[in-house]
Amino acid sequence: GPGFRGGSGPGFRGGPEAQNMASLRALTALMLVKLSWGSLEALTALYEATDGANWLDQTNWLNGEPCPDGDWFGVTCDGPDVVKLELIANNLHGTLPTEVGLLTSITYGFNLFGNKIGGPIPSELGLMTDLQNTLFLESNSFTGRIPTELGQLTELEREFQLAWNSLTGPVPSELGRLTKMTSIFFLEGNQLEGAIPSELGRLTNMKDGFYLFSNRLTGPVPAEVAALESQVNEWMITEGNSLE
Repeated sequence: GPGFRGGSGPGFRGGPEAQNMASLRALTALMLVKLSWGSLEALTALYEATDGANWLDQTNWLNGEPCPDGDWFGVTCDGPDVVKLELIANNLHGTLPTEVGLLTSITYGFNLFGNKIGGPIPSELGLMTDLQNTLFLESNSFTGRIPTELGQLTELEREFQLAWNSLTGPVPSELGRLTKMTSIFFLEGNQLEGAIPSELGRLTNMKDGFYLFSNRLTGPVPAEVAALESQVNEWMITEGNSLE
């Protein structure tokens, strides 16, 4: 009928290619809105679950959108995307909500060092698959097991820090997938038990620090893991464990 005519009539300006481009632009805009909404939902959930009203600094939090220019304390943006969250020693207490998994645009770091967050580490953190620099949850009060899903963070290069919490259960063999790691792999000061998985021997780019001490680990140190000791500057795995 009128307005279609082989893709060139009124109401279909420019034909199918222009229509496709318009659809692509609309889809891209929708995806950006969803990304922005996801970040807002995630950060709002974090604020509420960790008693944001009593943080030491909550400047601009919940004031409009966090990005591109919301200037929320501890939030770094790249255009509409949240690329880093750093709330160090800021009196967060409560639990870490599952909505943090919506922060899939984070690349530079997720750092909650030195707070009072308890409960389990959400498996949804494994959805931050573009995370490259830092996952830093040291010196909180996390309990439960290390989620196997953290093995999905295969772009992580610098710091994997879960030390000095109250984590239990085994060291997941899936962490052996973090083969780009070069700097810090710290799980010390928890209540982890069982054997050291041989898969950790795949972290062959490690150079700076590899700590598993002060847990409840047992059994022999796998040869694949022991082989890393000569290349790592700070190596502490046996102290405070019951390793053979």
